[in-house]
Amino acid sequence: MKEINYEALMALTFEIEGLLMLMRERGGDCPAEAEILLASKARMLAGYFSEPSEENLKDSEPEVETIETIKEEEVKEVDLVTTVSQDNEEADGNKDVPLDVPTFDQIGFDQSIRLDEKLARDSARDLRRAFTLNDRFRFRRELFGNSENRLVEAIDIIDAMNSLDEAEEYFYGDLGWDRESDDVKDFMAIVANHFSSGE
Repeated sequence: MKEINYEALMALTFEIEGLLMLMRERGGDCPAEAEILLASKARMLAGYFSEPSEENLKDSEPEVETIETIKEEEVKEVDLVTTVSQDNEEADGNKDVPLDVPTFDQIGFDQSIRLDEKLARDSARDLRRAFTLNDRFRFRRELFGNSENRLVEAIDIIDAMNSLDEAEEYFYGDLGWDRESDDVKDFMAIVANHFSSGE
């Protein structure tokens, strides 16, 4: 059996993957050289493996087990609904009584809330999910001295607060944040959304 250099094989597959991604992203704008290079890399990859011989194939074939066939027995068809209702009547001596199912009007269903509004409110209520990945990187870098721990700590503190006024007092008063900074404004807008969605 031929010795395989797994590191070289992995590097080759990564190159093939990169070329495929490039071709998929660029579509018709991809240079023809990329397709030629891809074919070359694919041939190199195929060269790492040889076709198995007939002898090796025979050795690797799994043994086939025979399975006994089971006789089919006659199955009696039963009306399930009738059987269940008869069983219920026998068990409690009562016949089926229709249930009162409330309608949306009876339970006060508020049709004014759309699904996207509900998702936005739920997301804003969970403050950790309210920050996008880009927000987290930006605010961590600009407002928390590039410290993930300080950002997480601030989010935990906000979660424990009861009002936006309390949050503003903490960030503007205790931490001394500049109200005019765009980063601070954007951060506080997410915090304000968090408190307005919880009402």
